Amino acid sequence: MKKSRLLGAVCASLTIASISANATVLNTLNGVNYEWLELSATQLLSRNTVEARIINPSDDLFGYEYASRSLVEDLLLSYTAWDGLDGWHGAATVTSGVESFLSDFAILKSTPLTPGTTTTEDGGTIPYDLNNGSLFLYGHTGECGEGVTCRGSAAVLYNETVLTGAFQGGRFGWDHTNTNPTRVSYVEQNSDLGSLLVKTSTVPIPAALWLFVTGLMGLVGISRHKKLA
Repeated sequence: MKKSRLLGAVCASLTIASISANATVLNTLNGVNYEWLELSATQLLSRNTVEARIINPSDDLFGYEYASRSLVEDLLLSYTAWDGLDGWHGAATVTSGVESFLSDFAILKSTPLTPGTTTTEDGGTIPYDLNNGSLFLYGHTGECGEGVTCRGSAAVLYNETVLTGAFQGGRFGWDHTNTNPTRVSYVEQNSDLGSLLVKTSTVPIPAALWLFVTGLMGLVGISRHKKLA
């Protein structure tokens, strides 16, 4: 009976954890495992607000930090290459890569557009009628200046539900050496804005949870064995 109660409590705890925990994105960059927080977890929050929460041990943002400019560049380039040309791109590898980034990190704004066309950086023309995208705050303290933070952007265009274009720009996170990154104040907030928060992760979260469960079940087994002995 006690064993059943304990296992039930464990399952309930895991259910609560899975419901209350923020969605994360796990990846490896330059041999290091990272755990990223989805942009939707910090949507509409200013950097001042997020900075206060990531140092609060009782907050679910505790332990995360703002990703550096170079790490954000590495993250974006892990989804797709960039030719160094600011603007819209129509290559399938680029558009699908940016779309994958938004799929993983959340689309914060979806805007129907009056049907039209735009010229890409490689001289092509792409049609559009929908723009999906997200803005994100990033950069270590002081990387973009005193009292201001870097603001990145990821966006894609669709035409009749078909992916047609993606935006890339050195000022928006694709080039950490850019001397004029887009900046906003620490109090900036809007509905299509989140924060790129990250922490190193040596054990993927699902594996850690199962390790926890396995350990508890082992303790239950030891206790039962002692009683029978």
